[in-house]
Amino acid sequence: KFSVIQTAVSVIGQILSIIGLVIQLTVYSILPKLRNLAGLNLMSLSASLLVAQLLFLLGSSASSVYELCATMAAVTHFAFLASFSWMHVMAFDIWKTFAKSSQPNSLDNSTKKYFRYSLYGWGVPLLITTTAITVNFSVAEDAAYRPAYGEMICWIRSRIGLAIFFATPVAAVLVFNIVFYTLTVVSIYKITKMARGVTKPKSDQRQLWLYVKLTCIMGLTWIFGFVAAAFDLEVLWYLFIVVNSLQGAFICVAFVCTRNVVKLLREKFS
Repeated sequence: KFSVIQTAVSVIGQILSIIGLVIQLTVYSILPKLRNLAGLNLMSLSASLLVAQLLFLLGSSASSVYELCATMAAVTHFAFLASFSWMHVMAFDIWKTFAKSSQPNSLDNSTKKYFRYSLYGWGVPLLITTTAITVNFSVAEDAAYRPAYGEMICWIRSRIGLAIFFATPVAAVLVFNIVFYTLTVVSIYKITKMARGVTKPKSDQRQLWLYVKLTCIMGLTWIFGFVAAAFDLEVLWYLFIVVNSLQGAFICVAFVCTRNVVKLLREKFS
């Protein structure tokens, strides 16, 4: 249970985050030029994070109704996993962008790629969540690895269940993202050193660093949360609450408050 101050900070931060995510999704929806493969990947991440944070925010008011609370917990679990899954897709896609000196993707090819990415981005979280739900309702109630959806809180109550069905997949994504970003930086170095006449657009490089920052923020957020829960450290709880609740605001600032997007908005409404 959070203190009154922690709850207030969390609620305010999540409201700002939700507003930021709605703005980002709206802007990308009305500007076709932003809905390339990278833009669609980002929209999928934002949509999953929006659902997760909205349900997390509403969860406290549903804790007295078990069926509703358990359902919200499972959907929140899926949505948070999906946000990390799509972050993994973005890391893989930016690596492919720099690792291959091929022609830019056609719209048709991008659509096919997005479909394949969607199978992973939504499919893997669905598989993990379905497995967790099956375990939740098929094993003994006192089983340590049982997630215990919606019991006292509209989230995963069991620490071991949380470690198995949430922390482990998140940790795997963060490790793979570090690998992909490292390979991407190596590719940039090789392109710069060995092929002076063949360079990737600076916008791709800016996109890389934005993705790295996004991974750091989303990754560090849950690292703070896991450590805070394990050792009950108040400082880390505050760091977790602040950074976790403002993720959507960061996405909005990083991907909407740019010269290119402002220019496109002016052209759209001028």
